[in-house]
Amino acid sequence: MRARESGWSYIELLATVTILVVGVIALMKGFFDGSRLTETARETTLLNAACRNVVETLRTVPFNGVVAQYGSGSGRDRFWCGPEGVVSFSAMNNAWAQGRIEFFNNESAIPSSFANLSGGFDLNANGTVEAQPVSDFKILPVRVTCDVAPPSQSRPVTLELILMEVN
Repeated sequence: MRARESGWSYIELLATVTILVVGVIALMKGFFDGSRLTETARETTLLNAACRNVVETLRTVPFNGVVAQYGSGSGRDRFWCGPEGVVSFSAMNNAWAQGRIEFFNNESAIPSSFANLSGGFDLNANGTVEAQPVSDFKILPVRVTCDVAPPSQSRPVTLELILMEVN
């Protein structure tokens, strides 16, 4: 009887090994999730910086020419960002992120995400909400969207702002 009480039974050994395996798996999952969260935070920070760089670029252009220079059909409505944060409006071989710029100068077709302007707004302050794009706007709703190239599991960063003519 004493010989049986002195060692571990197979059931005790199996339970101990199971608890250790579950613990190691949980620890590995914690490290993996933490690493993924850190990478997502890093991506988001870099995407925000890319969007800010694009907005700063837009601010250097004369207000009445911003749509012509960076709007749809200009060839500069898409941008790429290198790992160092440099924004380029021509495709880069080492692009880390890519994005697009959208201007909403059609007074009757402003997206609902621009809550106070949604559905129509007199962008050129002439007293009429026109049904076609205007070129003499005083304010201009803009959306800058940036995502990792190629798109990752994280969501893209979208920045919506209103550019204003400053006299």
